[in-house]
Amino acid sequence: MGVTTLSPPNGKGPYHSVLRFDTEEHLLSWLHSTERNKWVSELEGIAVAHTSPKATGMESWFEVPGSSVKPPPKWKMVVVTFIAVYPLSLLLGEVVSPHTADWNILLRSLVFPLIAPAVLTYFFMPFFTQRVFRRWLYKSPGRTLDY
Repeated sequence: MGVTTLSPPNGKGPYHSVLRFDTEEHLLSWLHSTERNKWVSELEGIAVAHTSPKATGMESWFEVPGSSVKPPPKWKMVVVTFIAVYPLSLLLGEVVSPHTADWNILLRSLVFPLIAPAVLTYFFMPFFTQRVFRRWLYKSPGRTLDY
């Protein structure tokens, strides 16, 4: 689906190329392809090939801008996501529900999934992950984060 090259902070350190695939089958096909093996052998000595754990899809909510810090443990992502989603669902329930009470159940049920992802992605999750819970999410022994 694409390649993203991450440059090291302050231009010092290794560069990372992140390859994205639409299916696990396509990823595995690439990992075992003769083309990839050819490139890995040609780049021997100047580049290192490695694979990372499979992403869950929520990692973009937990990125540290300008840094290649790995996402926090999944259980921490669940806790912070719950803390963001719960007040949003209460707010939408109190503010939107009275206006949609007479709507068909299918339309009423559509309101939350239409509004919540945008509000979470652009407002709530950046606030919680980059301000409120930043130190807790990315705290690990010996790791310092350059912001």
